[in-house]
Amino acid sequence: MNRLAKESTLIEEFALSGNSFSKRIEFDDAKGNKISTRVGVKVKNMLLHPPIYKAKHYDDLHDTVVLAVEEKKPTDRDRIRWTLITNLPVAKKADALKVLDWYKQRWKSEVYFKVLKSGLGLESSKLRERKRLERWIAMCCIVGWRLQWLTLLARESETFPETRVFVKSECLILKRTGKLCDEQVDMKVYLYALAKLDGYLNRTSNPPPGITVIWRGMRRLSELRQGYELAFEKNVGN
Repeated sequence: MNRLAKESTLIEEFALSGNSFSKRIEFDDAKGNKISTRVGVKVKNMLLHPPIYKAKHYDDLHDTVVLAVEEKKPTDRDRIRWTLITNLPVAKKADALKVLDWYKQRWKSEVYFKVLKSGLGLESSKLRERKRLERWIAMCCIVGWRLQWLTLLARESETFPETRVFVKSECLILKRTGKLCDEQVDMKVYLYALAKLDGYLNRTSNPPPGITVIWRGMRRLSELRQGYELAFEKNVGN
């Protein structure tokens, strides 16, 4: 167990450590481009002190620190530098890689809560009874998951069947509003047509549609679907 001196920093402590390994990671940049790079990873078990002005109220922490730094400094963005503190046991390389992978997934959780709060207005609910509030939260969680899933599909999948995402009337609406040809339609094309309902331009310089564009597109698609179904019922009645 390394005791972190009160006058030293994590970076200074890791500079003295020679034990490390290299790992290739992949991620999407701000424009949605796939980036592949290598990071040097170091792991240390440390005794961390609280800030001096809070030392009387908090105990020292026995934690593991995982430091990942990009090996080569890129020219078009900041170098990756992750300093991760965990109370999970990190006894081998596989444990450290698991910590890094969990951190990579963290942003998806942040986006999910953004969908619930900003997209679905979860916090603005006027419900006060517990059972009604629980049902509302449960429904929003399902809708929020679907919106985030659609956003990931728009970036990763072309072969997923559109009939498992949209009903028949929605597919027809997206084909007509997006002016899609039957011979060139795949999952990504449908989802980009959905994003265009919110004004997404799909220019070469544009990143893939984000979660905000997708949820606004779904809201617009829902309105169009209601109008389509009402018009269809009227024609059937005549």
